[in-house]
Amino acid sequence: MRTLLLSLLFLITFLTPIFSQDTAKYEIGLRNIGFNLSAYSFSSPNLFFKHKIGENKYRRYTAALGYLSFQKVDSTSKQANNSLTFIFGNEKREHIKGKVLFLHGLQYIFGAAFSSNKVTTTFQNDKTTVFTPKFGLGYVLGFMYSVSPQFNFGVETMPNAQFSTDFKWLKNKKSTSYNLNANFDLTSVSIFGAYRF
Repeated sequence: MRTLLLSLLFLITFLTPIFSQDTAKYEIGLRNIGFNLSAYSFSSPNLFFKHKIGENKYRRYTAALGYLSFQKVDSTSKQANNSLTFIFGNEKREHIKGKVLFLHGLQYIFGAAFSSNKVTTTFQNDKTTVFTPKFGLGYVLGFMYSVSPQFNFGVETMPNAQFSTDFKWLKNKKSTSYNLNANFDLTSVSIFGAYRF
């Protein structure tokens, strides 16, 4: 009986930490594209998925729906605007204290926007269509708090540089313009929450 009790004590002491280790390999959650600290306004949320690839290292994928709208004014004007962006890259986490972690990593940005504006009146019949593909690089910086083994939340920002091309059609005429945008300030902060499994 004494041997059995000592064996059970040994198993509980040395095997419990093994089975209680963090075994979650995936995270899925929502984040908003940005919270502008100066304007106090939220943008539409987007979905992200993270896959653990090493010790405190994750591969992350984000699908960001920037906007989706369709507007019709009487029978004279129609407008449609759509934007979709995919962001993927790696994320590294470093423990700061307790359940607080610092996260950072390089991100690749690919996306496209489409807009159409049609005006039909007795004196005017115009249609403008713009298609804008874009790509860029960003570097995510943030803090995360582990509420439990299954849930975490945090804040992050992503300074980035993006290159885009506007293909514009107006009255059967095509024009092309190129844009380079850089956002290196830290005023736009995203808030996120994730479920781990």
